[in-house]
Amino acid sequence: MNKKGRQKNEARSAAIYLCRKHARYSLNEFAEYFGLNHYGSVSGLVKRFEYLLQEDRSLARRVNRLLKVVNEKI
Repeated sequence: MNKKGRQKNEARSAAIYLCRKHARYSLNEFAEYFGLNHYGSVSGLVKRFEYLLQEDRSLARRVNRLLKVVNEKI
């Protein structure tokens, strides 16, 4: 996979992860909104992204900065 594809998937995964962690919608609703075929895809994606956050400090810093900005706006 090229770098652009990886960045796109990372951004989408981060969006799904953050929405799942901070919004009160069902897995089915998230799957439908993000165009996933099955609600289990959301759960698996969130688990994989959590693992990435533990392994990739740069990614974790970027997500934490985003969370800080979002929390300031709420």
